[in-house]
Amino acid sequence: VTIKATYSPFSASVDFGLIAPDGLFYGMNTTSGSFDKTIRVEQKGRYTLAICNNSSQEISVSGFVNY
Repeated sequence: VTIKATYSPFSASVDFGLIAPDGLFYGMNTTSGSFDKTIRVEQKGRYTLAICNNSSQEISVSGFVNY
């Protein structure tokens, strides 16, 4: 699964990832204003895109997911 996204403000700390069918979160952090990573999934089932804003300010996110 490839996640490509940008967000602002660029200085915010944001986690992008997937919540697996077993409820575990598989993600990575970025503080650059963009995210372009592929997450390999092993477990069959429904995954949910998850974005966690770790900063104290509101963020705006846009992007897409390829699977």
